[in-house]
Amino acid sequence: MTRYQDDFYDAINGEWEKTAVIPADKSRTGGFIDLDEEIEELMLATTDKWLAGEEVPEDAILANFVKYHRMVRDFDKREADGIKPVLPLLKEYQDLESFADFTSKLAEFELAGKPNFLPFGVSPDFMDARTNVLWASAPGTILPDTTYYAEDHPQREELLTLWKESSANLLKAYDFSDEEIEDLLGKRLELDSRVAAVVLSNEESSEYAKLYHPYAYEDFKKFAPALPLDDFFQAVIGQTPDKVIVDEERFWQAA
Repeated sequence: MTRYQDDFYDAINGEWEKTAVIPADKSRTGGFIDLDEEIEELMLATTDKWLAGEEVPEDAILANFVKYHRMVRDFDKREADGIKPVLPLLKEYQDLESFADFTSKLAEFELAGKPNFLPFGVSPDFMDARTNVLWASAPGTILPDTTYYAEDHPQREELLTLWKESSANLLKAYDFSDEEIEDLLGKRLELDSRVAAVVLSNEESSEYAKLYHPYAYEDFKKFAPALPLDDFFQAVIGQTPDKVIVDEERFWQAA
């Protein structure tokens, strides 16, 4: 048996590691994954119970959750409605004629939960978990990790082709023309390649101690002078922040 002082990880996990199997549909396994699956099963069972009208909590937020879930599961109505409910949302984006039009809507989109590609969030400060601070991260990539974008990665072209095919089929269902689809997906892939070149890999993101880069707000704004950040934060959080914690520093330096 491995001694703790020689290899602490192996001493604790060595025997488990010999028999542990990563499920075919998962990228990892372990105690946290088991706990996650147990919580998911509990959540599904509890939701089914609430949908059946059993032990529904007297909470407005959860009542709306049940109402929303019931709407989502009404497949007959969804089939009857088709794409009609989504068309006004699509038109809202299609009516944007310039970058200025887009930036003028950033706060409105954020407050409505609509996509705006801005990777901001409020989370506890690494240095004081009792205090919530503004974090600036980065958009996600199409592929699972930045390492997949290497020219010699065996799955790079296969996965990007699958993504393009599935996205094209989805856009066709919303009555986009072949020319529009080709244009949209080409631009999206170009943006994705630029993002993938500067965001952190999964391995880099796991080194939490290296993710803490505090910036004074006025200094942070210099990364993206074209964005109306003062107006955005005033509308979304009611004030402009004093500082911003940047975990994706490389992305913002390239912005």
